[in-house]
Amino acid sequence: LSSYVNYKPAMVDFGCWQRCDNLAHHEWVQQELLAFLHLEDIAHVTCSCRSGLGAQLKGQLWASHIYVHAGNVESALAGVAQQAVRSLDAEVENTQMFTLLLLAAANMPQIRHVMLKLSTPCSGNRIERVDADSQDYAMARALEQLLQRSVLQSLELVFFDSEGLRSRCTQRLFSGLQRLSSLQHLYLYSVSFQGLDILSLASSIQEALSTQKLKSFHLCFPTPGIWGPLLRAVLNGLEHHHGLEILELEYCSIQASSRRFLFDKIAGMSRLLTLSLSGNEALFDGDEDHRLVLPASLRRLALRECGLDSEGPLEIVKKMLASPAPAIERIDLRFNTFKSIAGLVDVLIHDHSSGLVEVDLFQCGLKAASLPALKELVLGLPLLKSLHLGNNDFMDEIVVLLHTLSELKHLELVILGSRHPDYQPSQDTRNQFFLALGNRFSGGKVSFL
Repeated sequence: LSSYVNYKPAMVDFGCWQRCDNLAHHEWVQQELLAFLHLEDIAHVTCSCRSGLGAQLKGQLWASHIYVHAGNVESALAGVAQQAVRSLDAEVENTQMFTLLLLAAANMPQIRHVMLKLSTPCSGNRIERVDADSQDYAMARALEQLLQRSVLQSLELVFFDSEGLRSRCTQRLFSGLQRLSSLQHLYLYSVSFQGLDILSLASSIQEALSTQKLKSFHLCFPTPGIWGPLLRAVLNGLEHHHGLEILELEYCSIQASSRRFLFDKIAGMSRLLTLSLSGNEALFDGDEDHRLVLPASLRRLALRECGLDSEGPLEIVKKMLASPAPAIERIDLRFNTFKSIAGLVDVLIHDHSSGLVEVDLFQCGLKAASLPALKELVLGLPLLKSLHLGNNDFMDEIVVLLHTLSELKHLELVILGSRHPDYQPSQDTRNQFFLALGNRFSGGKVSFL
């Protein structure tokens, strides 16, 4: 290892060090490691070790980016010179470790980006159920300390558990955000508003968001959703963010009664590039007489799992894309079970939508009967670069699209096939596509699931 010191590596990965516990106790290995790692310009370090490596390094590992995956978090962080860290990306399995990481980030004076993920249900741990209140309090205090770091630019908190970021922490989060002055990216996956005073919380949310200069805001799976005062608070807080480029309000239980207010606010976001309203099925219920204007800057629209399975919801989407329409280039419609593909074709090639370069129809319940309409869709999108038709029920009949796809001058990627064994195309069909368009894994354009 010593011979590599002069090469000044950009990344060091300890992903498998847990398999070398015995070696770690040899003095010569420690000496070689320290000689190798005492470099101030290492950019990225992965510490997924479960051994005592971090403790042995005793803060001598200088790096600007740290990634910690499970394992012994205390040991991994012990080896890091925390004054050098600017980015912390971690995934842990319980709230104690999550709180420990929040505290660690709060003590890193140069920290700019914090991305923390809790990946295992808290309810599966008996100790956590018994002591949930004290753990919530500890996490809330740790979060509060982190939010005193005025240099923080990006914050991502992801909870893949049954309760998400619980209410006490949610209240502290939005109160603490008001103290930040440089935050540009906020990503919240699964936060709880249960038991909180909605009007007080709404006021905190609006003030917190209005004091930032966000470029991206993502809110997914809030419990029990955002409606009425909370939705107004979010949108009013973001209203004057002229630099906002990404807005994702996913699985937020937004109701149709809020549709007009929502789109009126979105229309004023003059630099918005990406909008996702995925998972808000109720938003597309009923009829709509009001114009639904999208900003002219918009390039990507995601409407995954929005219940676009009938004429009514599709008509609403058509109004969104109607003239004067934004020059949308990418549209994501995954997990919508379309009863009539003809209605969808009318929506996607209506007015200016022929500028689409990417269409995602993954797992949309499409069958062989919809192939003529799909052919019409492809013919109506001359600039198409990427088409995702995976996990639909075409089987070998998909070959009727081959000639049409072959004529697209800009095509770069087509994803076909199904993960369901009953709907997979035969090897002969695959070979026909590979012969005409090339296998993606060999530099071609076609990939099969």
